[in-house]
Amino acid sequence: MSSREDNLFRYIMEAETELASFDDGGAEDTAPPMDDSAPPDDGADNPPEMNDTGDDFGSFDDGSSDSSLDMGDGSEGTEGESGEEENNQDESMSEKANNILNQKLYEQLCSRNDEIEKVLENLQQLTPVIPSDVFDENEELVSKLKAALNKSKDYAISKFIDSKYGENLFFYNEINMLYTTICDELDKNLKRNFKNKK
Repeated sequence: MSSREDNLFRYIMEAETELASFDDGGAEDTAPPMDDSAPPDDGADNPPEMNDTGDDFGSFDDGSSDSSLDMGDGSEGTEGESGEEENNQDESMSEKANNILNQKLYEQLCSRNDEIEKVLENLQQLTPVIPSDVFDENEELVSKLKAALNKSKDYAISKFIDSKYGENLFFYNEINMLYTTICDELDKNLKRNFKNKK
């Protein structure tokens, strides 16, 4: 082999080794761009995920604020319930007071009716000794007194229990005034009769 061919052979061999080394270096150089071009791995390691988790914590905070609002609503609900309980207690106390007053008033009404019944019985016993003119004058008053007594008894039986104290008190004052007025007229007539006899 001539020296020229030998130099050419060496040149080719050196060129092949340089091409081989160039290919290896090219592979190494191209590898990183391929890694950079992979979006899933870079996306997994990049900070945006932390931002996403921050958003998640933000949403969690929003939920906690909503829960605090819910707690506020619950406390208001308990306050409303306590207010209702107080109102119920006030109503129960007023009902008890109403029942106590009604019971006492009922006893007064019954006692007053008993007194009027005795007055009518006494008038019945005095009838034989009363002059006819006085009897005629008293007869109308006695009829009014009997009617008032029947009205009072009916009210005590059928209406008193179902009525409030104020209504019952109004009726009692009204019927008691009527009793008093009629009895006063009867008393005047009887006294006048006995004075005339003396």
